[in-house]
Amino acid sequence: PGLTKHLDDWMAIVDEGKRPVNQWTIKNVALLRRVLAHPDIRVDPDRINECIELIEKYRPYKLAPVQRYIHAVISGIFWKDGRIAFRKILLYVARGFGKNSILSDASLYLLSNRHGIRDYNIDIVANNEKQAKTSFMDVYETIRLNPELDGAFSRTKTLIEFLNTSSELTYHTSNAKTKDGLRPGLVAFDEVEAYEDYSTIKVFTSALGKVPNPRTLILTTDGTVREGVLDDYLDSAKEVLDGTDDDIGFFPFLCNIDTFEEWETDEGWIKSNPMLPHLPVLMQEYHDSYKEAKKNQQLKLEFLTKRCNFPMVDQTTTPATH
Repeated sequence: PGLTKHLDDWMAIVDEGKRPVNQWTIKNVALLRRVLAHPDIRVDPDRINECIELIEKYRPYKLAPVQRYIHAVISGIFWKDGRIAFRKILLYVARGFGKNSILSDASLYLLSNRHGIRDYNIDIVANNEKQAKTSFMDVYETIRLNPELDGAFSRTKTLIEFLNTSSELTYHTSNAKTKDGLRPGLVAFDEVEAYEDYSTIKVFTSALGKVPNPRTLILTTDGTVREGVLDDYLDSAKEVLDGTDDDIGFFPFLCNIDTFEEWETDEGWIKSNPMLPHLPVLMQEYHDSYKEAKKNQQLKLEFLTKRCNFPMVDQTTTPATH
C-alpha cells in the first residue's frame, strides 16, 4: 500500500476479494509486487497522476480502478536509470472490456508534452482497416471536440501529430506493403488472436528502440486460431505470472473464467471482463447473449470464446489447451 492511489485501489479490490477475479488477476497483482520489490525499480506517482488527469480531462469518462491500474503500469513504473519497467503489456480481456479505449487513452498521453519524449510515434496495427482505425478515430474525435487540444495537434484522417513533440499517431493493416522508415515509440497490436505467424509483429517490433522507452501493447480477446501467436503469448504470460520466468519487462493482464461451469454465472463474466460492474448496459447484453447461447451450440462456443476467454476445441465441452 501507499504506492499511488491508482495502483492501490485495484490491488485492494483484488486482495480483499471485493470483486470476482480469476487466478491470473491475483497472480498479476503478485507479479507487480515482486517487480516493485526490486531495489532498482521505482514508481513515479507524478507521472501516473499526470497521465490519469490528462485522460480524465479530455476523454468522455472517468476511469474505473482497473483502468487506472493499467494506465499507472503503462505510464509510471521505471528502472532508476529512467528506462520504463514494462516494455511489453498484454491485455487479454473479454469482449466489451474497452481495450481500444485503453489504447486511445494511452496514445493521447504518450503523444503529449506531459509524456515529454520527442518523436514518440505510435503505430496501431490490426488485421483490417476498420479495427486499425478504432483507437485512431477515438483520438481524432477527442481532439476535434476539445478546442485547446485542436491547437496542440495537427490531424488528418490518416495521421495525427502532437506539434510540440513531433510525435505521430498512425494506423496500419497487418498486410500493408510499405513499412520502411518506421520509428515507433509504441507499437500496438490489436486482436492478435487472428495472427497465425509473427511476420507482421517482427516487422513492427524490429523498428523499436530508436526512441527512448519503447513499448509494445498487445490487445486481444480469444479467438479460433490455435497454436498461433496468441497461444504463444499466453504460454509466456502464464510462465511470468507463475514466477517460472522472471522477465521483468513483460506485464500480462489475463482475464477469463477459471472453470467451464463459470460461463453460466455473473461472477464468471466479471472475471473475464472486470469492467462489467461499471457497464450495466453491457451486463444486460451478456445476459441476452447467454440466453441465446443456451439454445444454440454455435452461439455457445462464441460466447465461451469471446465473452469468457474460454475457447472450446469442438462440439464437446473440452477447453482448448493453452
